[in-house]
Amino acid sequence: MTRIFLFLAVFVAWGAQAAAQAERWAEVKITGEASELGVFDPSVAADPEGGLVMSYSGVAPSKAWPRKHDRVVSTYLARSAKGARWRRIAPLVLGYDTPGAQTPLGWQSEVSALAVDSKSSRGRRWKLAAHRFPLIRGKRAFEHGWIALREAASPEELARAREVKLLVGRGYRHDPKAAPPSDAPPVIYGHKAHGDLSWCMIFTEPALLARGDALYLATTCAEWSLLRGILSKVVLFKCAAPCQPRRRAAWRYLGVLLGRSAVRRDGVLGYTAAAFAQLSGADYLIATPIGRGPFKRAYHGCRIHRITDLERAKLGRAALTLRGAKKQFRGACAFHAKPPLFFMSRLRLTWGRPYFTIQALARAANLAKRIQSLPAE
Repeated sequence: MTRIFLFLAVFVAWGAQAAAQAERWAEVKITGEASELGVFDPSVAADPEGGLVMSYSGVAPSKAWPRKHDRVVSTYLARSAKGARWRRIAPLVLGYDTPGAQTPLGWQSEVSALAVDSKSSRGRRWKLAAHRFPLIRGKRAFEHGWIALREAASPEELARAREVKLLVGRGYRHDPKAAPPSDAPPVIYGHKAHGDLSWCMIFTEPALLARGDALYLATTCAEWSLLRGILSKVVLFKCAAPCQPRRRAAWRYLGVLLGRSAVRRDGVLGYTAAAFAQLSGADYLIATPIGRGPFKRAYHGCRIHRITDLERAKLGRAALTLRGAKKQFRGACAFHAKPPLFFMSRLRLTWGRPYFTIQALARAANLAKRIQSLPAE
């Protein structure tokens, strides 16, 4: 009996080691990238004109208040021919300090999602969603923020495109003193869209999927409950083609992709950082589970589900899990099919100072085969 237990222990240890070895990662280098505290949150789209484009977050201290606002996040774009080497192009949506403010005040743009919608007019085919909110005296004032959407003919033109204040939650409060980038009313008050969303205080971490029939938006709802506290769940909206995002009637709520039942089943604190993937005609959802270490409510890798019914927001029960480096804050992943690329964000602390990186999975083609094996159930 002792030998059997010893054999099982060795077998399990070997399996865990083999799985860890199968996940080999290398840091993504972006030529021209100068964000002092690194980069995070990639989203990749194929350019119809050739090559790949990635949106991502760059992190750096505020120029005016570096101690109070030590991590200001901006959205940037980079280009690559085949995904191996990236070059930063012009900044897209900068985090900035509000001119003339007497106290530390500025705005962030982070957790972006990029997509190309072939059903939109040529001048609006590139779509970019991001979370916009202010930093006020060292605190992230989510209650004054929203999910923003931009549309343009090319990635470079997104920087000059008008920003649509697309989606807000129950906690939203307009604050004219914050000198926001947009004073327009929100298109969607998410907490009024459906009973599922009644206690969604904020929406963040957008993901975009452009198909022939519609533009789909997945986003994290931070739901508040008096008894259970905060739950992060992933919900889904649809804008029928040709999508006119500024029209409230164009958007329809479809359902919860990952909610309380998935959290209980998987033994996590919540799900966030959704991303879409398409492979061989099938759609997939990538999401990051939230756990308890090494930080409070830390990211714990990424799980990939096949979407079995997009219109009903249904996922297959089977999933692939990529864990990344243990004992580190890691997640917020992105997948691209041709060529096969899989990216995972990672945060490490060096002498107590945070540094963000984007890691690329070696042999992503093998992962693509595993993704395709997920059952359509």
